[in-house]
Amino acid sequence: MTLSWALSDWRMLIKSSGGIAKRFARFGLEINTEKTRLVRFGRPSRIGGSGEKPETFDFLGFTHYWGKSVKGNQVVKKKTAAGRFRRTLQAIKEWGMEHRHLPMKEQQRKLNEKLRGHDCYYGVTGNIRMLSRLRYEVAKLWRRWLQRRNRSSSPNWEKFQGMLRVFPLLPARIIHSSMQ
Repeated sequence: MTLSWALSDWRMLIKSSGGIAKRFARFGLEINTEKTRLVRFGRPSRIGGSGEKPETFDFLGFTHYWGKSVKGNQVVKKKTAAGRFRRTLQAIKEWGMEHRHLPMKEQQRKLNEKLRGHDCYYGVTGNIRMLSRLRYEVAKLWRRWLQRRNRSSSPNWEKFQGMLRVFPLLPARIIHSSMQ
């Protein structure tokens, strides 16, 4: 659970009678104590002069961290959480191992559906690097499936790049821009 309150408000709520658990119970909610923690996430320039970096945290499949905007301002950025990235890649890998017998056109269509679906959720401003990395990893997996399909003429990377020109993967796309 992520709550965005001032530290003093948070401490007061915990110390008050019954604390936050009682308050949440009124709405039929529970706090998972294993996942709930207090994160030091203030602006980097405001966390004391010691040059201490703020913590990062994962929420809803994104890792939230402080970064600089194009104009040089401090902004909260989001990128795909490492665990979610691995899980997505693993699901695509398992799908490919089961369906490597399909024609190339059908494999391309299905892979592009999966990538488009991933972009619809994770395609946020500042996450283009992780979206592009997913495409690179999916291309490597696809080549590996094709190598296992026909051992006599396994495509090397150059030959596979030629195949990608005929059966391209969709480019990474930001769907949810914060600039609009």
